[in-house]
Amino acid sequence: MDQFFELHNLFDNRKVRFTKMILIDESKLYWRDVDDCLEMRGMPLITYWTKMKQKLQEMYLPQSYRNKLLD
Repeated sequence: MDQFFELHNLFDNRKVRFTKMILIDESKLYWRDVDDCLEMRGMPLITYWTKMKQKLQEMYLPQSYRNKLLD
């Protein structure tokens, strides 16, 4: 995704909107839940790609793999 965004020179808010648009199945439902929870708490929705990417990685990328990425 980062390479695609870099190629198309997208700003953070467009990265988040584009990603929301292409999410499918369980990931789309998960992200709707994230948005709904933030709205219910009166908090702003996530508009920064780095924060969205972090939340998706926490949900879908196994901890062991994330640890390897940091090594």
